[in-house]
Amino acid sequence: VTELLNVPAKPVITPSDAAICSGNTVTLTLTDKVAGETYQIGKTSVFTNGNTYQTPSLNTTTGYTVTATNQCGSTNSEPVTINVTTTPVITANNLVTTIGSPITLTSNIDAIWTTTGGILNPNSGATSSVEFTSQNNGRYIITASNTANKITCSASKEVSVQNAFYVYIRRPKSGDNVYDDWYGKTNDAEK
Repeated sequence: VTELLNVPAKPVITPSDAAICSGNTVTLTLTDKVAGETYQIGKTSVFTNGNTYQTPSLNTTTGYTVTATNQCGSTNSEPVTINVTTTPVITANNLVTTIGSPITLTSNIDAIWTTTGGILNPNSGATSSVEFTSQNNGRYIITASNTANKITCSASKEVSVQNAFYVYIRRPKSGDNVYDDWYGKTNDAEK
């Protein structure tokens, strides 16, 4: 006696391999659904509307298995990988400075840094921190980028460079026409 085994075809999912920046989601679509077969992703999740599945927000590369089951209970599976590239998170103790005064920006990962103006130090290679200075006032965008899995993920901060100004105050000491002079430097942010 010969028994004919009816195995469903492997599920066809798009994208079969995806690349995203951390914190994002992907919609997986079942593109070749066969009537009478059921489909699930992982152990418990099913495709909504019959042919799509929205992943949760992902921060690490995650693999899924999509399984087709026919009416006889036979199964066939297809793996799907979502490659996640870490998006830099930029921090700085201050985003306002004066001309010529440096600001240090740091990232949670080594990144390639760029600016819309001013000077970055170091100015090449991937690093977790960078020092920014400018000899001109204005607003500058500092960007940290991480490229992996054929995708670039970036984050930016705006730095404001302001003119320094000087304050001269002359005030009487004690009614005897003797003056106590004060001369100091401050920046626009302290006005």
